[in-house]
Formats: sequence, C-alpha cells, structure tokens
Amino acid sequence: MTAKKLYTPAEVIEARGRIIDLTTDVLIAKGYINIAAVLADGTTYEVWLDSVNEKKIQSIKAIRSVTSMGLGEAKAVADTAPSIVLRGIDQNRARDAIRVLREHGASVSLRRVDA
Repeated sequence: MTAKKLYTPAEVIEARGRIIDLTTDVLIAKGYINIAAVLADGTTYEVWLDSVNEKKIQSIKAIRSVTSMGLGEAKAVADTAPSIVLRGIDQNRARDAIRVLREHGASVSLRRVDA
C-alpha cells in the first residue's frame, strides 16, 4: 500500500486558484464565456440628440427609423434638442442608432445610465 501525500491548506488553495484561472481562461478562449456580455450585463444607455444641422428633415427621418415615433413626435424631438431619442437600451442598439443618426446629419451623444 502506498502512502497518500497530504497537502497543506496553502497548497490546496494555490492549486485550486491555478485550476480555476486555467479553466476560466480556457472557457473564454473557446468562446464559452462571452466577456463583453458579462461586462455589459445590466448596463443601459441613453442616446441624446444634441443638435441637428441644416438637414433637419433627414434627421427627423433618422429619428423615426431608429424609434417607433410618429412624424410629430420625431419633429418635436428634433425641435427641442438637446433631447433623449432612446433610453434604457443596450450598447449595441445604442451604437447602431448613433451611426444612423450621424449618417443623416444629427449630432448625438451616448450616455450610460447607472442603475
């Protein structure tokens, strides 16, 4: 019969830490853990319309395309800039909305909402 090696508590904690770190790294590398989703979890954003340039009609059309607003609502948002276009949305949707609005001549900003 062979004698079993007894580990000290410090050795067990160190070994466990290496295994956990390695496992997490492997899971991330293989794509089982999406770090971006973990970091962005629960964070919401607001898209603000800061101003519109001379292409006001194009900006109103862009506001309507990224929201479910009617013509009157979108025009009111454009007329009262700075104003909120979208609120409580995730980062990807916010970036898409900003891209569309900027392409149509609007000056916009992204603000993080802390819960």
